[in-house]
Amino acid sequence: MNPALVLTISRILVEGDALFLAEKLLFLARAKWSDRPDLSREHGRMLIQLGRSNAAATILEKAVEVEPKNVSNHFLYAFASVRRKPLTANHQAVAIKHFQVVLQLDPNFRDQSGWTASNIKNQLDRMMNPSKADAKKPSAP
Repeated sequence: MNPALVLTISRILVEGDALFLAEKLLFLARAKWSDRPDLSREHGRMLIQLGRSNAAATILEKAVEVEPKNVSNHFLYAFASVRRKPLTANHQAVAIKHFQVVLQLDPNFRDQSGWTASNIKNQLDRMMNPSKADAKKPSAP
């Protein structure tokens, strides 16, 4: 099996609602091909969907270090950071920083989850001005 096939199979598993199986496949693939940031990115995305934001943030932080110009890495890292439990001031600061990087790298950003630059701007506004909003957590990508 190769990494591209792993990504394809994991997406098929997600379509079939086999999220835990897809996560396990990505976990094993990352162990085998640790130099592949695309596997880390998709594993992080899967962990966010499973509500495991702390684990996702750890993986995605490394993906950002390996591919600092990859806008999806920054988006997913910011998204995981804002959903961490407990949400600390440091986690929120990391999320703000990386959401801002997303907008700098791609002002017209659109994630495969449907999140757009506009959604990110609204999220940043809520995070930076908590008195304006209830500081709702975003829905999973």
